[in-house]
Amino acid sequence: MSMKQPTRRRTPHRRPRRYPLLPGSILLLLVVVVLVYQNVQLFSDSRGLELPTGGQTTESEFGTRPPSSSEPQPVETTTAPSTAEPEPVRFQITAVGDLLMHKPVSQGARVTDDGHVATYDFRPNFEYIKRSVQDSAIAVFNLETTLAGPPYSGYPLFSAPDEIGEGMLATGFNVASTANNHIFDKGVDGFLRTTRVLQEQGLNVIGTRLSETDPRDVIFDIEGVQVGLSAYTFETPGSPQQRTLNSLPLPSEIVPLLNSFNPYRPEAFAADLERMASHVASMQERGADFICLIMHWGEEYQNVSRPYQREMAQYLADAGVDLIIGHHPHVIQEIDVVNSSLDGSPTLVYYSLGNLVTNMTTEIPGLDGRSQDGIIARVSLIARQGQVEIEKAEYIPYHIIQEPNAFGRRHLPIPVLQAIGQPDEFPGSAATYADSLRRIEDVVEPMPDHLPFPVIQSAG
Repeated sequence: MSMKQPTRRRTPHRRPRRYPLLPGSILLLLVVVVLVYQNVQLFSDSRGLELPTGGQTTESEFGTRPPSSSEPQPVETTTAPSTAEPEPVRFQITAVGDLLMHKPVSQGARVTDDGHVATYDFRPNFEYIKRSVQDSAIAVFNLETTLAGPPYSGYPLFSAPDEIGEGMLATGFNVASTANNHIFDKGVDGFLRTTRVLQEQGLNVIGTRLSETDPRDVIFDIEGVQVGLSAYTFETPGSPQQRTLNSLPLPSEIVPLLNSFNPYRPEAFAADLERMASHVASMQERGADFICLIMHWGEEYQNVSRPYQREMAQYLADAGVDLIIGHHPHVIQEIDVVNSSLDGSPTLVYYSLGNLVTNMTTEIPGLDGRSQDGIIARVSLIARQGQVEIEKAEYIPYHIIQEPNAFGRRHLPIPVLQAIGQPDEFPGSAATYADSLRRIEDVVEPMPDHLPFPVIQSAG
């Protein structure tokens, strides 16, 4: 089905970014107050104002005053701190592609099975990408499954073991995006249980919530810099009376718990865009200095973004979003920068990162290995002089291989530049990784000329 071209909407005002008062500024203010008070006190003493005798102290609105003495009292002096600009705050946001939890992906992570109860360990799946993630202040993955409990299943209605969340947490991730077209595969109970389990494991969850009183986003405080993060997914067409996800009708109690938009019906799409802009404004009003949205959008197996993705990117840039990271096509798409039509501010867009794990293989007609290629988005930010800006953006190419084990095959994303440079340190063949790198570069390179900061390929 072809998508209807959405109607361009009025874009909201972008609020200037703020940066909080630094501790050094507060300290300087306190020192000035103390010095002024000391000068006032000395002036009063020199005019013969009597002080209590007998070694007692007197309380005043300014604090405690020392006892009088016939001996001159030493005056304690304080050197004001330097007014030099404080050190910049630097940190990274990292994101990976879809965890498309086909049943063989889960089976390959089993470690025991007594015929009744199986246990799983997903940490080995991600050992080769761990170093690319672990130093990031914010690290996001898209969990394209439910955690509805056993029995586990893959396509078309996904349910994976809870241990996948623990594996991602151990790898260095701290945010799970659950706004995607498979989050309702197991109905209301599966929807709610997925969010609850991930939160209990210690992950921040964006895109879904357990009640209407819970926030739709997470705002991180990183050394005084406030970073707002949320996620949205596309819906299927549905009707004015019924919203649907993967053609499954969404009950009325679930609709407000899912961040979603409908690009198929223009009237619904226009209203959804305005609602998203209001959400962005809400994060700004709550202090967000930098805003990142995780978007589940686009068309499967297409290496070029769709028109509605680009229109949404422009609208969100105008609304004040600084970074957009996309999922869903199961292949990678281009990287670009969209400038706000209101103030020219740049918004970095990774249209699609591809898959992080999947059982899609080269045998699928027409894919030629593209669904096994992916990129890690790693964005370096700097906060200085009241501004939060992107300093550098990276894409880290990887390729998913399958390694046999006792329960099937373990699915491993391998950073291809590292594997090509150190073939003895990685499973798989150098030729496989060279082919993957060529396919990735065909999509991502060359970068546009108008980029205001470096966007570079990295080994990870």
